[in-house]
Amino acid sequence: MRPMSSAPWHSDPAVRDRFHPDHPDDLQVLVHDGEPRRCGRTPEGCWVTVRGVRQTLRIPIAPEGTSPPLRADAVRWGERPVYEGILLKSRISLRRRTRATRCCS
Repeated sequence: MRPMSSAPWHSDPAVRDRFHPDHPDDLQVLVHDGEPRRCGRTPEGCWVTVRGVRQTLRIPIAPEGTSPPLRADAVRWGERPVYEGILLKSRISLRRRTRATRCCS
């Protein structure tokens, strides 16, 4: 287990208990490409690494060595889009979720 970093997002009550125990800057997020009821694509979970915070916006970046979401066609892997997301616990659970705005620049 890696030591917890002193990054400011570790004291943010919205996400402080949601980081991977072995990778203290990694969060699991739900990614979707369009509105699932209209586009027919289901959301899927993936891990992102938080590299910085701008005001209340989180800045996730795909960790090295990870695969892109399988069905997301609107955004190329490695791009940094601005969108809203849902932060999840370490296991994907739609019952306990917290809405948060994520921004990548």
